[in-house]
Amino acid sequence: MFRPLLVLLCILAATAGHAEKYDATKVVTAQTKDNFADQAQNVRKEMQPGGRYEFVTVSEHKRVEHRLVEIQDLFDHYTDGTRLQDTKMVELLTAQEEINGILTKRDGDRLICKNEKPTGSHRPVNSCKRYSDIVRSERATQKLMQDYLATPCSGSCGGG
Repeated sequence: MFRPLLVLLCILAATAGHAEKYDATKVVTAQTKDNFADQAQNVRKEMQPGGRYEFVTVSEHKRVEHRLVEIQDLFDHYTDGTRLQDTKMVELLTAQEEINGILTKRDGDRLICKNEKPTGSHRPVNSCKRYSDIVRSERATQKLMQDYLATPCSGSCGGG
C-alpha cells in the first residue's frame, strides 16, 4: 500500500531536481542602452554553434538579429534622462518579447518531459531530456538514414 506512494514521491523528487536547474528567465530585458549592448552581444554569441541557442533556425536567427537592430535603433534615438514615448516603448517591448520567445523555444538547456507508455507496458513512464539532446539525436538519426540510403548496394542485396 505504501510502496507505490513511496515510489511516486521518489519520482517527483527526482524530476523536481531537474526542473530547478533550468532557468527560464527572459534573455533580453533592455532597461538601458549599455545593458542592452551586453545582452545583444551575449545573444549573438550564444546563437553560434556550441552556444545555448545554437538550434535557432536560419529564419529565426535573421528575425532575432533584425529585432536586436530595431532595439538598438530605439536606444540610439533615446536621450538619457528622458522617457521613451508610449509607441516606442510598445515597439521595444514587442521586440524583446519576440526575441525571448524564439530563444526560449530553441534553448538547448530546456528540459522536455513526456509521459509515455513504453512498448509492452500499460504503465506510463516520465521521460525527460534536454532540447539539445533531442535535436542532436534527431540529426544523428537523419544522417544515419541518409548515409544508409546513399550507400550503393554491392553483391547480393536480397530480394530474389
